[in-house]
Amino acid sequence: MIKRVVDLPGDVVQIRDGETLIKGKIIAEPCIKEATYNYGPVTVSQRH
Repeated sequence: MIKRVVDLPGDVVQIRDGETLIKGKIIAEPCIKEATYNYGPVTVSQRH
């Protein structure tokens, strides 16, 4: 499994119903076939 998120501090990241959202907008993740879980929302901290 490869985990990655490219985003800026203060932005909100979430996986909901199999879709990845950055700042509330769905982004294309063609390498992910099907997410079977929900994650977040999480705000990216200043040091990550």
